[in-house]
Amino acid sequence: MNAQNSLWRFSAFFLGAGLPLIMLGRAVTAVWLVLGVVIGFYALFSAGKTVNWRQTLKHKEVLIVSAFLCASLVGAIFSIDTERAFNKLLELIGIGLGGFLIYMVYRYMPTKYVQYSLKVLAVSTVVIAFLLYLDTLTDDERIARTLYGKRWNDPYRLQPMSNYLAVLMPFAWVWFLKKRREYFELAKVVTVPLGILVFWSAFIAGGYNGWLAALVAMVTYLSLTGKWHGVVLHRKEWVFMPLVLIGGPLLYTVTERVALSDIFAQAQLYRAPFTDYLSLSLEGFLKNPLTGVGLNNFPYLYWQLEAPYVGSHQPQNAFVQVLTETGLLGFIPFVYFLRHVFKKLWLHAQLNVYAIAGLCSSFAFVAGSFFQANVFHAHWLVFWLFSVILSLRLCQPEAKS
Repeated sequence: MNAQNSLWRFSAFFLGAGLPLIMLGRAVTAVWLVLGVVIGFYALFSAGKTVNWRQTLKHKEVLIVSAFLCASLVGAIFSIDTERAFNKLLELIGIGLGGFLIYMVYRYMPTKYVQYSLKVLAVSTVVIAFLLYLDTLTDDERIARTLYGKRWNDPYRLQPMSNYLAVLMPFAWVWFLKKRREYFELAKVVTVPLGILVFWSAFIAGGYNGWLAALVAMVTYLSLTGKWHGVVLHRKEWVFMPLVLIGGPLLYTVTERVALSDIFAQAQLYRAPFTDYLSLSLEGFLKNPLTGVGLNNFPYLYWQLEAPYVGSHQPQNAFVQVLTETGLLGFIPFVYFLRHVFKKLWLHAQLNVYAIAGLCSSFAFVAGSFFQANVFHAHWLVFWLFSVILSLRLCQPEAKS
């Protein structure tokens, strides 16, 4: 292997392993993604390749994102707290730039290393899922300290992993499917059990909106691979399916030592805050229908509640949050961008199983953002953008030098 190939391989490795490592902290994920991008560009330019930046910047996706950022800029000027809004806007610009750089690296990365990046992502997801099992089933302080550092004693430290795993698991499932169809004997034996265990891992993490996201990802995956790629569930698998569905919540009751009835009782506690947050969001939107209240300014509406709820200060719904904080100027390009991405993935998914992963991840992202998730959290947006970029690149030919 020459130096050029080694650079691409390292870049693919860091990019592929970056997202699952969020279990160890967001900073770890950020460092790995940055390393992947830097090494990728070094490999690109050291090979003497040229990048057509002007043509790339004219892509429809770039124009839509730019329109959303411009709308957010206008909203920030007329926001309740301009400093708070501008800080979030700068963060979103950084995410957009980071996503663009990841796209450029994958666009010019040789296809075999893009597939290697998928392999690393799938294997890393399985490893992180098993570390999560190890932590929850043993409840050992030493393991918790090793995995989470200062966060080891936080009782809610695992809950975000439900959403993260829901977005990542379709890539593991698609990679398993490819290995089975390449007639690897070991793959025929272990891939289905591993796929189920990864699915259950999103449940034992304990984030209820992650449960919904994982369920949406699985239903979408089975439906679309069955419709377009010949994945068939036989009679014994249909009989086994109820156990797969109930197995996740049952494992959660074991690891958290709670009764199943307590789960439904706790879920009911979110109903009142959710409806109150929607009412506040509607009031805020009606006061500023064009520009919204400003990015990250919903907490100012939240504190208007007579008895504020303990927990999140966000609107509890991605679409409502965008509508309230950016107004119609930001909501329209946001929805259009989602429609554009889903349409593109849907068309590719009919012919290429790799697009199934991105499509299932996107459905999981929307489901996970429907309750209790802040769509403008940097790490959460990166998960979705990365999954879309990787799956679409796997469906495309290599860029010419």
